[in-house]
Formats: sequence, C-alpha cells, structure tokens
Amino acid sequence: MQPGCTMLQPPQPPTFDYVSTNMFELEAVSVQKLKSIVVEHDGTGAGAGWFCKEILVKESKDSKSEYIFRCDRWLDEGQDDKLIKRELVLTEKRKIKENDWHVYVTTGDDEKASLAGPVTLFVYGEKEHKEVNLNPVHEKGFSASSIEDFRINVGDIGKFSKVRIGHKNPSKENSWHLKSLQLVDKNSSTVHNFEVNRWLSPEEDDLDVWREFPIAQEGKKPANVIKYYIQVFTAVKLILTLSATSL
Repeated sequence: MQPGCTMLQPPQPPTFDYVSTNMFELEAVSVQKLKSIVVEHDGTGAGAGWFCKEILVKESKDSKSEYIFRCDRWLDEGQDDKLIKRELVLTEKRKIKENDWHVYVTTGDDEKASLAGPVTLFVYGEKEHKEVNLNPVHEKGFSASSIEDFRINVGDIGKFSKVRIGHKNPSKENSWHLKSLQLVDKNSSTVHNFEVNRWLSPEEDDLDVWREFPIAQEGKKPANVIKYYIQVFTAVKLILTLSATSL
C-alpha cells in the first residue's frame, strides 16, 4: 500500500466479513467537496479477495448528508480485472432524514434460493409498526447469492422491538432462502444484524414464509423467540328436521 494511506482495521475479526458493515472514524484535514476516494488492500493472506459493494462517507457522525461511492466490484487478483486497488468517483450526495434506515437483504447461495417477487418487511416499535415493501430497482427479484439494499423511512414508531420479514406469494416457484438481514440507522449508525439462514417457503423447512426476530434495546435483553402451539376447535352444527302432524 502507498505511503500516506490510512489503514482501516475492524476491531475484531472476522475483518470485512461476508455481508457486513464496518464503521470507522478518520481524522483528517477537510477536503472541502469530496469527489473521489481510493480503496485498496495488500492482497495478503488466504482468501484475500474482497467484493466491495459501496462506501459511505459522512463529515461527522451527526451529519445530515452523506457521500455515496458505489463500487460493486471485486478487489481480487484472481477475479474481475484482477485489480486490488480502485478509485471510486462520487455516485451521489444524499440528505439524511429523521428515521432513515438502510436495509441489506442477502439471499442464500442454493440454486433454488431465488425469489421472483417483492419482500415485505414489518418493523415494530414501542408506538406502532411500519410495513415496507422491498422490491429491487432492477425488478429481477432476489437472486441466489445476491445482496440487495434499500433505503427506507419508518417514521416515528418509537424504539424498535422486533422485525418481521416474508413474502405474500407462497408457491413452489417462490421458495426463498434468506441468509441474513441487516438494518443500519442512517442517523445514529446503529446496526442490527440478523443471521437467518432459513427457508421462507411452502416447500422447505417448516413451510412458513415469514420469519420474526426480536431487537435488543439498550440495557435490556431481547424478547425470547418461542413456539406457540395453537389448537383450533371447529364445532359440528347439527341441523335437526322435525316432521310433525298437526291435529
């Protein structure tokens, strides 16, 4: 790596793991209008290849705007164009609104894991809940091994208590395998990670197309996920016919 580069090292392994969001604070002289950045790695170690989706830069943790640098390419000496250093040009500068969140949805790598249609996400707060439709802009659904990201606004629903994700088109063709779900608060940088690794399918696993996960609030333990056993009793309605003769 060139002299003058700043090393970004996550505090705990694994470093830059599959489908992860790593955050860093960097002190530097202001560059005024940010137009491009350079990202690279030293290429050492087994499995050093890295797929960079995007890099977001804020001028402070509480800043209400962010610079987005899209990459969506490998930095790998064995894949793509074999480069491990890339210059990323500014994709866009976005305003951050109150209650803005970034959602990352990762589909499993099984060949049958894809989902053709949209996904529905319910976010439950202390005050109310918000239903959000997640549909990739390319309209190709959720392909196997893909990572789709969405920017959503949940409104003032209070502190999160749980999330629920699923799809409304249960069929043999829509056997979706959800690998992971990640929610990132655009204002506070709070991250909620959910390692799912479950089928949402009428053909696989427990045949359910919805999954629900608790969210731990600061200083509190998350609610337990338990299995409820439900019995439904259907009554038998007898229809009595009475034949009588009037005298």
